[in-house]
Amino acid sequence: MRLQIRHFLAAAVLLGSLAPTASATEVLVVDGDRLVPTEEPYSLPPSPPPPPPSAVLPERAAPVATASSRAAVGQALRKARAKGLISARQDGTYRLIYRRALSTRSRLRGARRRELSSVIATVNSIARRGRLSSSRMRPVFIQLKRNAEFWRSKPFPRATAKVRFRGTELLYEYYPGRGLRIQPLQNFFLASSRAAECDIPGLPCPRERLRRQLDTLIGLSVRRGGFRAWEYYFDFGGGRAPWISGMAQATGIQSLAFALKLGFLRDRHRTYSRFAYRSLGAYRRHAPIGVRTRGYRGGVHYLQYSFAPRLYIINAFLQTLVGLYDFGKIGRSETATRRFRQADPEARRELPDYDTGSWTRYSRGGGESKFVYHVFTTKFALRLCRRTKARAYCKYGRRFAEYLERRGGPRLSRAPAR
Repeated sequence: MRLQIRHFLAAAVLLGSLAPTASATEVLVVDGDRLVPTEEPYSLPPSPPPPPPSAVLPERAAPVATASSRAAVGQALRKARAKGLISARQDGTYRLIYRRALSTRSRLRGARRRELSSVIATVNSIARRGRLSSSRMRPVFIQLKRNAEFWRSKPFPRATAKVRFRGTELLYEYYPGRGLRIQPLQNFFLASSRAAECDIPGLPCPRERLRRQLDTLIGLSVRRGGFRAWEYYFDFGGGRAPWISGMAQATGIQSLAFALKLGFLRDRHRTYSRFAYRSLGAYRRHAPIGVRTRGYRGGVHYLQYSFAPRLYIINAFLQTLVGLYDFGKIGRSETATRRFRQADPEARRELPDYDTGSWTRYSRGGGESKFVYHVFTTKFALRLCRRTKARAYCKYGRRFAEYLERRGGPRLSRAPAR
């Protein structure tokens, strides 16, 4: 009972609305040749569906993993080493990871070979297009290393399973046919949940796990178009790796903001604040480098997918604004507040368009949201209501909550801001 109350309160802090006890998420921990199911006591969001073909840029054929594309990997490493952007030790480590992955693939057959081949092809494709920069090498080769280890002998997980390796805090998600992929949104949502719980006086707090997790995620950020970003390293819905998500980026900024409130992380506050600030450039640069685009109501809109400038997803837009608002307030960042204010009017004008009269739409002009995305849209609108007291957020947040109750969903608090 004590544990239930603990996570109920943490969910209330994070989501900005009181809801039933946060449900746990199963995470498969790689321990030797076993996958050990463990429960992470926080509810993590499901992976969003891929964009429809009409909403994305024209699909291009993926480059074949030929000898020339493999040579591009070596060339990228040589250039980075010659310019002093990576050390001799890093160069040797990345080359070893790549050679071992190729060697492992040569010994695999069937589905295991296809899974690892997909990850190797991603590395080759990024290098062949001249996008394997020195800052990108660390996350790209970590992802490759873990897949080479996994597909030798580990049991196949179910689709979209969350996986981490013992002794680490980085979450991967399994996409059938594409292997294990680093999932920034899942990782930052978990970090935000942990930080929210640590902010509740008198409750147990996973201090060291949170510290390791945030340090790991900062170490995986890359330089992209003049700002820091957390990228996705797999092709998805017509988008070519590497791409970014406005929602994931904002949730990362938000988790770093929450960490600034925690005294036991005081020695990290300067680092967290600096990285969060440097990440705000994603909302200044237009897609496909950043996530800024012109909204269909004429204002500024922040995208879920940097490669889909015509796809407007309301729950992602609202959570992006919440993350910017929180860092603006907690981190005292005028830049974050300015980015919030630039897009806030557009979100208020767009929100009524997602009301079907009995439920919400997932994206502009699309069908009804799945249950979980309706819950997200409702909670995020209520969070903005509490933060801004804006009429549109309060009106539609409460209306969407009523729809949820009619369909037997949880009752969400619609109380005014304290």
